Amino acid sequence: MAIIDTNVVIEYLRGNAKIAKIVDSNFESGGISITTITRYELLQRANKDQSVLSFISEINVYGFDKRASDKAAEVWHRLKAKGKVVDDVDLFIASIALSNGEKLITLDNGFRHIEGDIEIVKG
Repeated sequence: MAIIDTNVVIEYLRGNAKIAKIVDSNFESGGISITTITRYELLQRANKDQSVLSFISEINVYGFDKRASDKAAEVWHRLKAKGKVVDDVDLFIASIALSNGEKLITLDNGFRHIEGDIEIVKG
């Protein structure tokens, strides 16, 4: 199973062939999910876009729970000690994936400082 970031969902729905191949491959090998943070971001941008609404209605959604918040704080402290800063939204998405033992697939290079199973794809 893999969790896909907001930018991956957007590119997938736009028909980006490279992203579609990655998403479809992960879907076939165990499934794909999003986070509640990604769901919020997509709903914020969707403005009644049926492709977005259809996509998020049919996909598993992981929440930002106690384990994820604990993981986020742990990662934040580790990054702070190294002098690295990551946007809180990105930190929350990554911590949801990490706390659930899932790979995160993103196009956002901002995740590069976070240790774990994070695949940063060049769009």
